[in-house]
Amino acid sequence: MPEDRRDPALSGMAREAVIAAITADAPAPAAPGPVAAAVALGAVLPQTVALTTHEMGLLQEWLDRIASS
Repeated sequence: MPEDRRDPALSGMAREAVIAAITADAPAPAAPGPVAAAVALGAVLPQTVALTTHEMGLLQEWLDRIASS
């Protein structure tokens, strides 16, 4: 990277982030939300037998949209 594009504070911020991650108590669990629910449902969708192939395709499309938002 060209010297004029380097951020001299970056290494200090990275060091502090690593130290905080190592020395902190257990991380706070992420709040459940629609993205987590969409990912979880999408993971088990192939095991579903109650939907037709087309319904599963449509639902997977919607879940992908939610998960990427």
